[in-house]
Amino acid sequence: MGHFFSESDCRYHSQSRRNLSSHLLIAAHRNMDEWRRLMVEPSMDTPAYIFGRAAHVLCLEGMDAFEAKYRVGGPKNPKTGKTYGRSTRKFAEWATEHAKQGKEVITPEQFSLALKMRDSVYKHKAASKLLRSGDAEQVARTRYQGLPCQIRIDWLRQDAWIVDYKTTGDLMSFSTSVHQYGYMYQAAFYQSVAARVLGKRLPVYMIATEKSDSARTMVWRLDQNELTASARKNEQKILEISEEFKSINASRTEHSVESASAS
Repeated sequence: MGHFFSESDCRYHSQSRRNLSSHLLIAAHRNMDEWRRLMVEPSMDTPAYIFGRAAHVLCLEGMDAFEAKYRVGGPKNPKTGKTYGRSTRKFAEWATEHAKQGKEVITPEQFSLALKMRDSVYKHKAASKLLRSGDAEQVARTRYQGLPCQIRIDWLRQDAWIVDYKTTGDLMSFSTSVHQYGYMYQAAFYQSVAARVLGKRLPVYMIATEKSDSARTMVWRLDQNELTASARKNEQKILEISEEFKSINASRTEHSVESASAS
C-alpha cells in the first residue's frame, strides 16, 4: 500500500530506470534489445512526442501549467511568413536558447492545434464528465511482481476511475495504434500497480483526440477481460526480465558509488 502524489517531470524521469515504468515494460514486450538499451540510455524525444506532451499539459493541467513549461513561438521564414518547421536548423537554434530557460518550445501552429484538441475534449460529454473531478499526472511507486515500479496516470479519480489520454494522427485507425504501441499493456500496468496502492481495482477509460483541424475526440471504457489478459502477459514479462533488471540496476548503483568516490 502507498499513496498517489504529484512531482516534477524531471524527478519522475530521474527514477524511470530504477523503477519499472510502463514505457520500459512496453519496450520489453516489443523487443528485449530495445528494453536493454532504454535501461541504460533514455529514449530520444521525437516531434510527435513533444507535441503530444504539450497537448497533455494544456488539456489536463490547464493554461497556467502550460505557460510555466512551454514557450510558444519560433523564428519566421521571411519568404513564407510562417514559423520555420521543428526539423530546421533555424528552429533548432531558437529552441536551444529557450531550453536554457527551462522551457520546451512549440510553434504557434502547434499551439493552435493543441487548443482545438483541448476544446474538443471538454465539449465531449463523456470526456468532460471523466475530467470534471480528479487530479492530473498522479504518480505512485510500489513493488509489483517483486520489482520496484512507478506509474504516472494522466488523470485519476481515486474512488472511481483511471483515465489515459492519447493523441492520434487518425482516430479511425486508433484501434490499430492501441496494439501497435502497447497501450493495453500500459493500461493494465496502471490498473495493477494502482490496485496495489489503493487496495482496489479501478476501471480504465481512454480518451483519444485526433491531431487535425477537426480534432475529433472519442472515449472508451477498456474491456476488463482484455485488461486482465494483458495483466497476465505483463506479469509473465516482468518475471522474464526480473533478474536482469535487478542486475542492471545493481551495476548502475555500483558505478555511481565508484564515481562519487573518485570525485
